[in-house]
Amino acid sequence: MDIPNLLSGFIGALVGGFLSYMGAIKAAERTIKATYQQEREKRKTEEEQTKHSIARRLLAEVSENLLLAEEVQIAHAKIRFITDVWSSVKGALFFLGEDLQEDLQRGYADIHRYNVLAEYEQVKVGYGTGYLDKAIIERGQKVKDSLMPCKEKLQKWIE
Repeated sequence: MDIPNLLSGFIGALVGGFLSYMGAIKAAERTIKATYQQEREKRKTEEEQTKHSIARRLLAEVSENLLLAEEVQIAHAKIRFITDVWSSVKGALFFLGEDLQEDLQRGYADIHRYNVLAEYEQVKVGYGTGYLDKAIIERGQKVKDSLMPCKEKLQKWIE
């Protein structure tokens, strides 16, 4: 048996094993980095889609409320403005910017005041007296005036 040949074979096997090990480690690192990057991009895309979905839902609700504000009813069945989307997303609108958030808060505060007044008039004031008709019409106009800038700004944000 030739010891130098045996020793060179053993050293060759060690070097080959080490290089193979290092190659596998580098390949695993690249795979992990690529997977992490894909996941980060996926989350960013989902977050943007969520933001746009919220903005589109708010725009739809604001637009519907503006249509309702066009013809405020002062007969027995008073309209109520819609606040479902606002109620569910009002705490998560940081991405819209301070100006638009303040406009939305102002608009929905006016909606709340109108809805309370219409409810009070319908429940507590006698039917057909018209006692609060003027206040209801004025409050409806205030809702319309406060929601118009919201609609325009939401449309710009979505584009």
